[in-house]
Amino acid sequence: MSETQHEMVVTFDDGTIERYRFDVMEGMAPRTPRITDIDGRDGEEVLVTTSAGANTMRFRILTRAEGRWLTVKGSGNRVFDLWEGGGMSAASRYRCEGTTLLTVNATLDSNGRTYSGKVNKYKLNGAKVDWFNTTSFSGVAKNDPVLSYGTGSCAR
Repeated sequence: MSETQHEMVVTFDDGTIERYRFDVMEGMAPRTPRITDIDGRDGEEVLVTTSAGANTMRFRILTRAEGRWLTVKGSGNRVFDLWEGGGMSAASRYRCEGTTLLTVNATLDSNGRTYSGKVNKYKLNGAKVDWFNTTSFSGVAKNDPVLSYGTGSCAR
């Protein structure tokens, strides 16, 4: 559409065509949306890349609800984005376990070798994610399982 707005066009088996427009970081080349199953119920969620840095990507979650594509919202009715990457000083990840979406956000500790942060757990209910648990961690190595999230766990 433009440097800062892209359009996703979806054609369904019955011939129905739907369009969804979303904002992206200026100058970012279009990226293929990721078809996902965030809620573990064979849902119709799609991750759309809205920004991409040197080592980090931000995704908007779209879901089929109420007969159309809706942007998934979190608390306060704010858009809920997923992050992947972080480079050397941070680690942002997500994964799906059954019907639970987990996100991890960590920063490099002052020793330069370990990370500390939080794992948040959510449930997707229609076009809304509901937080239900946070677990903190500290002093974990970069290869620790808490930081080794496989984004493929949400793939459909």
